[in-house]
Amino acid sequence: MNIEEIGRILLHFGTFGFSLYCLSGLDLSKIMLNTPARSTKGQILLFMMSMALGYLCAQFILAIAFYPCDAKDLTTFYFKTDIVQHFLLILVFKTSI
Repeated sequence: MNIEEIGRILLHFGTFGFSLYCLSGLDLSKIMLNTPARSTKGQILLFMMSMALGYLCAQFILAIAFYPCDAKDLTTFYFKTDIVQHFLLILVFKTSI
C-alpha cells in the first residue's frame, strides 16, 4: 500500500466523520413516522446520509487535486468518474466566476 492509497482512505474517513458531525445536528424525529423503532431507523438514515455525503465530498476533493484547471476555462477540466462530480464542478465554478 503506497502513500496515495493511504491518503485516499484517510480522506474518505475524514469526510465521513465530518459529514456525520454536521448531519447529527438535524432533527430527524420531525420527518420520521411515530413508531417505536423510530430512533433506530433515524440513526441508520443519518449514518447512510453521512456515508453518501462523505463519499461525494471526498471524490470532489480528489477530482480537484488530481485534475487541476483554470477556473475560467471549464473545457480543460475532465472527470473520469460520474456525472454528479461534473455537476458539482460546474456549480462551484459558476458561482465563483
